[in-house]
Amino acid sequence: MGIVRRALVVLVSVCIVFLVGMVGITGSVKAIVDDPGAMFTQVEREYMAQNPMLKVLVVDGAAPIQYTDKHGELQGISKQLLNEISRMTGFHFEYIVVDSIAEAFEAGAVDIICAISPNYAKHLLPTLILSPPFLQSSTVLYLHSSVDPSDLDDKIYAALSDAALPKGIKAEQVLYFDTREACIDAVECGKADYGYGNAYSVAFYALQNGYRNIITIPQQIEAREYCMGFVNEDGRLISIINKALYAIDHTAMRNLIIDAATRIDRKITPWMMLDAYGNEIALVALVIIGLLVFGIVTKIRANSEL
Repeated sequence: MGIVRRALVVLVSVCIVFLVGMVGITGSVKAIVDDPGAMFTQVEREYMAQNPMLKVLVVDGAAPIQYTDKHGELQGISKQLLNEISRMTGFHFEYIVVDSIAEAFEAGAVDIICAISPNYAKHLLPTLILSPPFLQSSTVLYLHSSVDPSDLDDKIYAALSDAALPKGIKAEQVLYFDTREACIDAVECGKADYGYGNAYSVAFYALQNGYRNIITIPQQIEAREYCMGFVNEDGRLISIINKALYAIDHTAMRNLIIDAATRIDRKITPWMMLDAYGNEIALVALVIIGLLVFGIVTKIRANSEL
């Protein structure tokens, strides 16, 4: 019995130690969740306290990644991501919004370029330090419905200004535009024949603008990636932002993407009106035409009687 009693004492002691350890681990995890600043070093916390405001450059016209709404307010995945980073770090962000990549060089001193693709960075700013990608998207071919996707050799390509051209596209067959929406609009109206874009943006603008002449085809080419570009090369800032990005798990990031991608302020076009209320409009038109014909016939009869 003494041996059994000692064994039970040892077992209970082990369980107590294990539970205490688990409480300690749970408490540490909870501390990080409740206090995101716990993931940063003392040096990094001092940097955040001394530099509460950061300037962020945002290139407009890439919904739902980043764009301005009809009220001129910045929206999109990037904005929501930076809001989350602000909550973790205490940073406040001053957004400098430009209409094109070309204007980015005229915007003045900034700390971060938001949502820049490594392809653009290599083409425009080869020395720019990039964060790990926070967003990836597949590439789609969008083209006018009258264009044969197997015969694009002599067709006009819609490209973003200052962007590197995909392989096989000749410079003399390219039209440049400042925003992704302008590129898709050009293909919709037949000014250009086709273009490439990330799946998020093409789907967003197709829903928002109700395109009737655009078809899309997924492409088995490189995925589009979006990173934070550090113009301010201070290692403390880079470490802080990268830690914050790593701390946002896949579920939270997916929720950010879904929330931003579904905030679509659809434009009302005549075609949309016809699609939605075509029968009603035709009926009203017939009634108006009937009243006009009745009035004309009545007037002719009155004149004949006179």
